[in-house]
Amino acid sequence: MKKIHIDSSYIDYIGYDKYNELIEIKYLNGNLYYYYKIPKEVYEEIIYSDDIEKSSHKILIEDDKYEYEKIV
Repeated sequence: MKKIHIDSSYIDYIGYDKYNELIEIKYLNGNLYYYYKIPKEVYEEIIYSDDIEKSSHKILIEDDKYEYEKIV
């Protein structure tokens, strides 16, 4: 899984597993979440956006289309 460290006050890094369509987000508060069945295009929309924090929250949480799980 390739992980990209984010210059953010909220997110430490975002990782993407293209084989399992899984996004892993580690937050600066220590929480780690997995987001499931995320198409590559959606992942790219998030990481290439002007505001990764805002777009990841909207797409992965507010739109309520994807399953997620708190790991830690």
